[in-house]
Amino acid sequence: MATPQLLILDKNEAWKLIESGSRVIDVRTVTEYEQGHLEGAINIPHDQIAARLAEFNLNKEEKVVLYCKSGGRSDFAMKLLHGMGYSKAVNAGGYEDLIAGMS
Repeated sequence: MATPQLLILDKNEAWKLIESGSRVIDVRTVTEYEQGHLEGAINIPHDQIAARLAEFNLNKEEKVVLYCKSGGRSDFAMKLLHGMGYSKAVNAGGYEDLIAGMS
């Protein structure tokens, strides 16, 4: 059985969304977040996102950029958000990759 392909947005496109004011959510653990995160990113660990999303007054039409360490947890979170009606959520992949692609 083939492993499902992760849907990760191109880094340039991710940065365009981030720089245009999209909501940025770091879905890593609190410890990972405290070790470094994108400026302005809020931390909601992927296994808590459904339960804690309401805390942040996120509009279902709002653009949301998700990232984690490698893209797996942010892919999980993106699919979960899509299922909840947040159709503009995207997976930007891993934190280190995003930092390396910073403009």
